Amino acid sequence: MDTFMKRLLRSTLPLTLIVLLIVIALSGCSMSQGAPQNATIENATSPAPDGSGKTAAATETTVRIFFPDKDLQRLVKEDHPLSGSAEEKVRQTFEFLKEGPKNTSLMTLIPPQTRLLGVAVKDTQLDVNLSREIRQGNLGSTGEALLIGSLVNSFTSLGYARVQLTVDGQKIESLAGHMEIALPLPFFDELTIRQGPIPPPNNINDIENDAQQGQQQWRLDPLEVTRVDGIALGFEPEKDSFSLVSQSDDSGKSLAKVRVRHGKLDFLVELTQPAGNGHGHIWVIRSVATAPRNS
Repeated sequence: MDTFMKRLLRSTLPLTLIVLLIVIALSGCSMSQGAPQNATIENATSPAPDGSGKTAAATETTVRIFFPDKDLQRLVKEDHPLSGSAEEKVRQTFEFLKEGPKNTSLMTLIPPQTRLLGVAVKDTQLDVNLSREIRQGNLGSTGEALLIGSLVNSFTSLGYARVQLTVDGQKIESLAGHMEIALPLPFFDELTIRQGPIPPPNNINDIENDAQQGQQQWRLDPLEVTRVDGIALGFEPEKDSFSLVSQSDDSGKSLAKVRVRHGKLDFLVELTQPAGNGHGHIWVIRSVATAPRNS
């Protein structure tokens, strides 16, 4: 650079041109010194706290929270919005369970003093540590099953395959002596379906008269009755499969059986015709029971 300047000064060029060339040379030198040769621009996003290199972001989703109905017949789902990290979503799910449902026909069985002490994830298993107050509910065998099912089904709805429940950091055999929880538990399909005898509608004669006048013709088909009326029992027509097993009115008393595949389980639904036998009379669901699953 010094040699270049000396040559300019010794040259016979006009003074103004010499000054201009000096300014240009000095500007180029300052620009080359302002940016390091290997400089890089860092991404504005922060890396994940686990060091994975992926951007950490709070995501929003919807979870199915499962509450017992007030008759303690089955678990019914409610959709609730969640946001935050995976652990935050588990904690929000627990708070929803403890606060209780929006639907007044449902209830929560979690004692209000119960606290979520810790959460851990092992592959697809979620470990949930609850305080000892979870054992203070006055529950029978049905209530205990529905309490455990509401916890497990809600947490597995977050995407976990199984849930290990512990109390004060310890594995226990059961909460109230009826249902084992020492091992990780999967989603309970059977608790989402009302089983046993199903009482008939109070307005049987009105429904029959409507059908005779050409209304509600789907009630003349036991398969369709199972699809539609089965919604109130927990079946999901958009997901479950329905197949007619048998239909008979030989002995003057009609009986139909429909198999429903719900989740991992099969159920057998029995239907009768309370207002008259044979074609042209309505069907109603009489009972629901689990059935051996066909291969």
